[in-house]
Amino acid sequence: MKIIIPSRKRPEMAQRLQTILPESIVCIAESEYGSYRDLCNNIEAHPDNISGIAPLRQWILNHWEGPLVMIDDDVMRLYCLTDQYARVIKFDNWPAVIENAAIMAEDLGANVFGFNQAWDVRKYRPMDPFRLTGWVGGVIGIIGREIEYKKQLLLRADIDFCLENLLKFRIIWVDSRYSFMQDRSSMPGGNSINRSSSREADEIAWLDATWGKHLTVKEVKTTKKLTVNVKRKFSTVI
Repeated sequence: MKIIIPSRKRPEMAQRLQTILPESIVCIAESEYGSYRDLCNNIEAHPDNISGIAPLRQWILNHWEGPLVMIDDDVMRLYCLTDQYARVIKFDNWPAVIENAAIMAEDLGANVFGFNQAWDVRKYRPMDPFRLTGWVGGVIGIIGREIEYKKQLLLRADIDFCLENLLKFRIIWVDSRYSFMQDRSSMPGGNSINRSSSREADEIAWLDATWGKHLTVKEVKTTKKLTVNVKRKFSTVI
């Protein structure tokens, strides 16, 4: 299974993440190769005109075969949420956590897998350690290639991609026991070149109109929270 780190104008962050995941591949724009080559070991360049979440993720899916995981370059920590307090997972154990999730997803027949996006232990549900619905991003694993990203979505593409997989394949695999924390500050680089309040509003409005009752958009402080409303239950065959 390949681990891909999409990165933009953040060579030091990509280097840090590749140190934790030494078998990973850093994926950057061709014009940035010079700023990354002295810091990162394994680099693959994409054309400069590939920009935004959906175009970049789809280029990666087209470029590499087989199961892969894409990890955003601003991922900083991995937490286990099953204790009274969130427990930091040592860097040495990151590959095992990712690989175990991939194995479980493939065994279950899920084409998409990921982790809890809330690293606040108070939001963890002990009776629901694994979920078959929702959406994942930041760290997203993809096994099949039957569904493609909608390339017009530069910001909120993962939500639509997960919903498309739920529509076609009925489930995704979310290991809610673990959460990868991202530095979601207003730092330069990354996808900030495509981010604006008007584009954010347009894409959320499109998602809301497209997915209707299966997606709830809620104002939360200074942002909007998007929740997938698709019910699935584990069943036991005796």
